[in-house]
Amino acid sequence: MQKQRVPPQAGYRKLNPRLCTIAEHNVVIPTRAMPWKSRSGAPRRALLNNFGAAGSNAALIVEEYPQSPHEPSSQSRSCHVLNLSAKTPEALEKLRSAYCEYAEEHSSDSLLANVCYSTNARKQQYDAVRFSVTAQSMEELATKLRQATVPARLPPSKGTFTTFVFSGQGSVYPGMGAELLSSEPVFDKSVKLCNTMLAELGFPATDALIGHNLDAFGKLMPKEQAVVSQCACFVLEYSLAQVWAAWGVVPDVVVGHSLGEYAALVFSGVLSLRDALFLVARRASLVAELCQEESTGMVACNLPPTEAEGFLSRSGVDTSTTSVACKNSADDCVFAGPLASLKHFVDACKVSGIKAKLLGVPYGFHSAAMDPILEPFAKLASTVQLNSPKIPVASSFLGKLLLEGDITADYFVGHAREPVEFVRATNAIADLAGDKKMTFIEVGPAPITLPMLRATLKQTGAAFLPSLKPREKPWVSLSSTLSSLYLQRSPVQWRNVYAGLVVQFLTDLPRYPLLPSTFLIPFKEAAAKKQTEEDRSPRSLYKFLDGSQKASANGSIFSSSISDLAGFIKSHNVGGAPLCPASVYIELALEALDLAKLDSSQSTRFRTLTDLAFDSPLVYSERRDIRINTELAADGSHFRVLSEGGTLHCTGSILKSADLSITQDFARRTSYIKRQRASVNYVDSFSTRILYDVIFPRVVAYSGPYVTIKHLNIAASGLEGAGTFQIPRSDGVFACPPAFTDTLLHAAGFVANSKIGTDEACICVKVERVTIPQSSPEDETLYNRQLGVYCGLVECSEEDAIIGDAYALDESGNVIACVEGMHFKRLRLKSFQAHLARALNPASPSHQHGRKVALRMRKDSGPGGELQGISAPHSATHAVAMPSNRSLDRESVQSSIRPTLYGSLYDICGIAAGEIGASTRLSEMGVDSLLFIELTAALQQRFPHLNFSGSDFASCETVGDIEKLFETAAAGTSTPQFEIAPANIAPQPVAAPASVDIARIDGFFQEVCGFSLQQVDKDATMDSLGVDSLLSIELVMGLRQTFGIELDQDTISTLTIRELEQALSGGFSSSPAQQTLEQQQQLPTTNDSHGIPPEPKAGGHAPTTILGMDTFPVHLQKADGSGQKSVPIFLFHDGSGLCNVYSRLGKLDCDVYGIFSLDFSHIDRKITTLEALATRYIDQARLMDHDSIILGGMFLSFPLPPYKPRPS
Repeated sequence: MQKQRVPPQAGYRKLNPRLCTIAEHNVVIPTRAMPWKSRSGAPRRALLNNFGAAGSNAALIVEEYPQSPHEPSSQSRSCHVLNLSAKTPEALEKLRSAYCEYAEEHSSDSLLANVCYSTNARKQQYDAVRFSVTAQSMEELATKLRQATVPARLPPSKGTFTTFVFSGQGSVYPGMGAELLSSEPVFDKSVKLCNTMLAELGFPATDALIGHNLDAFGKLMPKEQAVVSQCACFVLEYSLAQVWAAWGVVPDVVVGHSLGEYAALVFSGVLSLRDALFLVARRASLVAELCQEESTGMVACNLPPTEAEGFLSRSGVDTSTTSVACKNSADDCVFAGPLASLKHFVDACKVSGIKAKLLGVPYGFHSAAMDPILEPFAKLASTVQLNSPKIPVASSFLGKLLLEGDITADYFVGHAREPVEFVRATNAIADLAGDKKMTFIEVGPAPITLPMLRATLKQTGAAFLPSLKPREKPWVSLSSTLSSLYLQRSPVQWRNVYAGLVVQFLTDLPRYPLLPSTFLIPFKEAAAKKQTEEDRSPRSLYKFLDGSQKASANGSIFSSSISDLAGFIKSHNVGGAPLCPASVYIELALEALDLAKLDSSQSTRFRTLTDLAFDSPLVYSERRDIRINTELAADGSHFRVLSEGGTLHCTGSILKSADLSITQDFARRTSYIKRQRASVNYVDSFSTRILYDVIFPRVVAYSGPYVTIKHLNIAASGLEGAGTFQIPRSDGVFACPPAFTDTLLHAAGFVANSKIGTDEACICVKVERVTIPQSSPEDETLYNRQLGVYCGLVECSEEDAIIGDAYALDESGNVIACVEGMHFKRLRLKSFQAHLARALNPASPSHQHGRKVALRMRKDSGPGGELQGISAPHSATHAVAMPSNRSLDRESVQSSIRPTLYGSLYDICGIAAGEIGASTRLSEMGVDSLLFIELTAALQQRFPHLNFSGSDFASCETVGDIEKLFETAAAGTSTPQFEIAPANIAPQPVAAPASVDIARIDGFFQEVCGFSLQQVDKDATMDSLGVDSLLSIELVMGLRQTFGIELDQDTISTLTIRELEQALSGGFSSSPAQQTLEQQQQLPTTNDSHGIPPEPKAGGHAPTTILGMDTFPVHLQKADGSGQKSVPIFLFHDGSGLCNVYSRLGKLDCDVYGIFSLDFSHIDRKITTLEALATRYIDQARLMDHDSIILGGMFLSFPLPPYKPRPS
């Protein structure tokens, strides 16, 4: 109906043949959107019906809503408030910008009411982020929206406490609230009701003050002015209170200052409206009739109430006639008495340096000047009906909250004569509010009591809001207070606010912006078998340990399957291997400790583990579901984690510490960290994406539950870090979430790895102490909570390690957990990755070919002659002993030690022979305790006849030490039976590699050189691909040891790929059964996924050959060939330097080229300016050859306009 079009019938494809004649009966089935015409201006009507298969039968007739023009006939309010809210600051910023544009485009002021009504009263409001402005015109609204800034997210509300404060009589003025008579129906109705009652009681109306005639009040007689002023004050306050109540602003307590207490008593239900008007009007008449005008008065004095009486007596004034009339605040009072005495009192104040001012009132209220009216007023007060308050009332006469029985006829007499105890009433309200946010709304013609409240409640952070101000239009003041209430999230019925206006809902206002969000669903490991309650142990509480327990000689053993840990192990990927993190070992120990004491009470708040050592790495494999055993000592003092076969992975001790000592220690740590963070200069800041997607994966790839750090700042020293993290909720129950513990570990690990080279890795090998909070299965305090992390590290040269501490902090910066004494060992990254790969695939063919022993009989040697190299495949289970008549002499053994030793070091550490010398220390090559065990085991397997034990190698610190150990052992062997392990085939001459070796050779080049022989230019030389002199040594050594291929070390770097293939294969293409590397896979000359050959016009050859980028720029898409000339698009690489991401673009019907980084082969040192770099790209890509081009890149959210190059 809004679009005045009939939509096509949903789901309609083909007409039922039985209904083929419906067109003859004027039945139309719309198959496309059709105009919906109306007859002679009549509204459009539609019949909606539902005939369901289950028997439903419903029909609804919908009629078009008659749209009225946007602009109402008149604007009756001088000011409006506009409220905007959103769930996030980003969404609110977009909404603010959209409203600003709307206000600038729609400048008619008659729209202002509609805009504010449609936004405030007709749209959903959110509490997270709020924004509010007031304006008297669309131009002012646009200006304020443009200049405003979006606030931060609001903290959770503790609740609001609203107080209505009714002013005294000294604040009246002609014309007060007059604008509201024509624009606020509730106010107008209340004023008229009061004037009607006053007329019925025989008193004048209040029009002289609450009206548009500003001269009417001055024309009244003095006695009439006294009655009208007090009645008008009451009527205005009563009417304003009704307005606030109609708008949904209901107070928790009310209080009135002097005359204002009558309005407070009516609002709370103690007095009826008629009785209150009667008392106020009669009291004013009695004062005018019985009290002498201008003989007494009042003085405001900047003197605390506690000092008022003493100063008054010292001033020499007659205290029987002059007294304290109002105790307004903690800093000021009002005195009343005869004018002569008051003038003398003012002079005394000036002498003492106290500010004092004579007020313009005709009588000295709340003093002896009121004595003449007390007796007749008591008789009048006894005639009114008194009720219990429905809303708490703070009495300014008694200085406390009114209780049942406090209100009697004598109350009103004392209220007129005795001092106003406003300070005590204010303090009673503060006590009632407690810790809630206090808001005081002054319900009166002027904000005269708000300064009193502010002076008394200085430290409370309360809000003080006026209803009216003498020099502002009523709607300006009211709009400002409404805006403040909205920002405080106080409930307001916004539709009632606009009840007195003719307003219209605007459908074309900006809508809530939809911002894309990323939601992560934790991966759930598929269970091999669904366990029933009967299958599982009755004590099965935790995620890792299933509750199965058996006793051992030393304590208890808790068993679990590695598949139960798989989700957390696979989320911790090191060098391509899913490695069990320390946090999982810690969780296993804590779960075992809890299960062992499941039936006893857990009274401690913290758990402490000490001396954690990590032995063999536990690597997860999909092919092996092994059992993991957690052994816990009988006294709970230490634990061990082992896998099948008795492989030890982690050990540690469990420390029982008193909560008090830990709390005190954490308090000291908190003070130190706060001081340290305040004094340290943090120079680098890393976000979640940078940490986990860019930097961390070099050493460890974290995913799933371990992606916790929101940001991390690194100090200039590189040894301190601080940031925030949040633990996502995970399935299962934990003693302490592993993600929580691991965050402390890997935050410190990141800081440690930021200090070392890119070819090294800092791996945690030991943890001295872990203290974490004890949590119950129902405890959710650590999840989805913004926490802080602080890391401090030191470099320890003696231990060749980096030692660090990490602390978890709550929202207030207090320490709640710590991991201390983390020992990070420097290892060569490549060696460590190779070590893990062997642990992951211990018997895979890809590693078997890497261990060869070269032996070959000399042609001229007879029995017992010297052996030379021949390639023999490795076998881990067979060792063939050479006959004694072929025993090797010591010289032969010694000559075999070095290549065998260097080959083992290459296999285990990834260190080429050219980088190894006799003086090279094993620790420098990354050989730690784990790799040392693997190295010695390999050497024992290669030379079994020497009968080495593991302890024989304990004193070896350098490569030369191992060589000397072998020479000594060989010298003491008289008839060495040189077992060639492996050697299960007879020696034979070296043959050219078979076709099956081609992939192995290519894999070897990818591992050593970083490129595939199949994917590079055949005419490129080795040195152009990065094979320098050092890499040549490693390459030649590896080819000799792995494949038995001899190449010249001095000339290999000058060979082309084609020449190298010929040298390696001896002509692979000579045999039909053998293919050259080039024949196996022919690469296209561009990265074009459509098979489009490169066009020379598009650019020149790439500076070097890169996988998938044989030409520069890369031709990603080709124009459709329709003959219509299109502007080509050139897309620049992202931060990786590659342009592969653009290959996934949809069809653009034009030539699309990708420009990758020109620095892949080498960096041109001649380029020192941005202009020079741009010139290089322009020249290399031949951009000047095109008439027009479009440049773009992945960081641009919109296409740039065609760029026309200037003539060169």
